[in-house]
Amino acid sequence: MPGNHDHASGIETLVEELHGSSTVLLRNEHHVIQGSDGGLALLGVDDPRVHTSQDEAVAAVASRAPGGLFPILLAHRPAAFEAAARHGIPLTLSGHTHGGQIALPWRDLTPVRLLTKYVRGHYQVGNSHLLVSSGVGTSGPPIRVGVPPSMALVTLHSGLGDSA
Repeated sequence: MPGNHDHASGIETLVEELHGSSTVLLRNEHHVIQGSDGGLALLGVDDPRVHTSQDEAVAAVASRAPGGLFPILLAHRPAAFEAAARHGIPLTLSGHTHGGQIALPWRDLTPVRLLTKYVRGHYQVGNSHLLVSSGVGTSGPPIRVGVPPSMALVTLHSGLGDSA
């Protein structure tokens, strides 16, 4: 799923470059990964600058995904999480915030908190979880203060049901 910088720098170029590769670009669509223990439905929503409502985009892509698979929402902006939780999607993975990029570490204060409450790390609403990656890049000033770059490794286990 593309983000705001992909659109700002020319999404058509990105789509053209990825065409014919094994990379799956999810723009308000889903992709199924089938395994021996079941399957995943990766749901990707495009950056909200492209459409009017995160809720409508999440609802549309979730409704088109086949049932019986574990859905994971891939959304550039963590704002999609609230729509995902309303639609019963158990896991949302996002970024966009760069973890705040500049923060006072002893208080975890960052200006990005003025824009979203989902800055970095794990959040939970009901049975829905959000993981916001700080990523490794920057936006605006090419610095990080109090927010080290990071990448998340998510390991999924089958068969845990409601006991996890």
